[in-house]
Amino acid sequence: MDTTQYGDDDDFNENVNKKYTFFVIDGNPAMFETSKAGDQPEFKIALKLILNEMVRVCCSRSLNNHIGVIITSTKHSETVSLENSTLLVPMGVLGQEEVNAVKDLLEEEDVLPAVRLLTGGHHQSDLSNVLNYCKRVFASCPNTRHQSVVYLTNNRNPFGRDDFWESSYFKRTKTAVTKIIGLGQRKTLGEFSVIMLPEDGYKPEDKKEKQKEPWYYLDPEVFTQECDAAARIHQKITAQRSHANLTVNIGPGVTFDVSVFSMVMEAKPLDHRTKYTYDTEEKIVKTSGYVKKKSKINLDDEFEEKDEEETVPMETGETSIDTQQDEAQNALSRLKLATSLQRRDLQKAITIGGQKIILNRERFDAMNEVDAKGVDVVGFVPLNRVDREVSVISPKIIQPNDQVNLFLSSLEPLIVLDQRRYDKDAKTHSDLKMTLVWDRDNSSLAHLHSHNVRYWIDELFSYSIIHTLIKSK
Repeated sequence: MDTTQYGDDDDFNENVNKKYTFFVIDGNPAMFETSKAGDQPEFKIALKLILNEMVRVCCSRSLNNHIGVIITSTKHSETVSLENSTLLVPMGVLGQEEVNAVKDLLEEEDVLPAVRLLTGGHHQSDLSNVLNYCKRVFASCPNTRHQSVVYLTNNRNPFGRDDFWESSYFKRTKTAVTKIIGLGQRKTLGEFSVIMLPEDGYKPEDKKEKQKEPWYYLDPEVFTQECDAAARIHQKITAQRSHANLTVNIGPGVTFDVSVFSMVMEAKPLDHRTKYTYDTEEKIVKTSGYVKKKSKINLDDEFEEKDEEETVPMETGETSIDTQQDEAQNALSRLKLATSLQRRDLQKAITIGGQKIILNRERFDAMNEVDAKGVDVVGFVPLNRVDREVSVISPKIIQPNDQVNLFLSSLEPLIVLDQRRYDKDAKTHSDLKMTLVWDRDNSSLAHLHSHNVRYWIDELFSYSIIHTLIKSK
């Protein structure tokens, strides 16, 4: 992996591929109440969820995650645009001071007096104003790759009426959420998530019941039961996103999932004022030099001398101009032939995990026979070895992880594993090439070459890479 570092005076790394997240905590009085003795109020639970994610971000080496925290329904107002809301942590890179601001509130035995001292007490606020403020902050931030607002509350219907869709407050909030998400715009798309507290509260499962809840129209995943609140916050903010999970079955009882990521390192943009080579993107440096300009008389003398040399007869032992041209043409032909032979023997070498994988021309031709390649290279690498400073492309097309069929019914996988390894038994180097072709009609593996399944599974994680080609149905 490229570890190129730029100079201290280069501000490129400071403003590229940033993730901006606002945590908005509902400050209504019900958030400070407890239903059972000994339980923590929902406001403290919200602070704990935010603190855990802030610590996770601070422990990473990346400075791309910017976080801000807002408390709504307060008497104090930070700005005119953020009316009746307190900015607990301004948007920016987290440090010890920002983390302590949340930690100090969380460690208070009675959090309500501490919040009153900080915010001036409770006062009704408009959530749409808070969301519009978040949108303006996002718009002022450069090079945004991901923007998100996470709202933590225990109020199931803050709009004050059963026909909430007729409420002007709901309409304003929905419009603000649409601006955050960025639908229909060319700017960076965002997310708005609602975390309902407590987590073990009522969550409707039927779609008709969900449609009775106003938060469902603002966040369709508000009542999801697939993960807890902490995992959902992590997925929305700092988790690396994969395009899909491909379920691969090698044989009876032998199944593993492959997550497909698109990962690229941050690259310094090219200066468009200069020209670069197409292949290596190196700068084209123009140089100028000076040569002595010969007079016209000297040039005429040189031409006369050349004419005399050309008229010398062949018996003198010197080669004529025509003979020299023929030899030059023959040399050029031999050079072209050698170049074409070398092109046939071109090999692509990739070094991954200290192992060098070499693909020759024949293997390239075999790969190109498969149309519409979906996955080119899938590396079996533990996630803890993935550098978090790399950029991860957000998913655009996600194929379902089909657990019913043995593989995705609309795809035909062709998996080619090619790795030069050391055969301990034979004490020689050998090439191992395996091809798996899934036959949907017979619901079984049609071809399994070179080695049996058990041996292949034992040796699977010793190989650095699997080339996976997916052909459309």
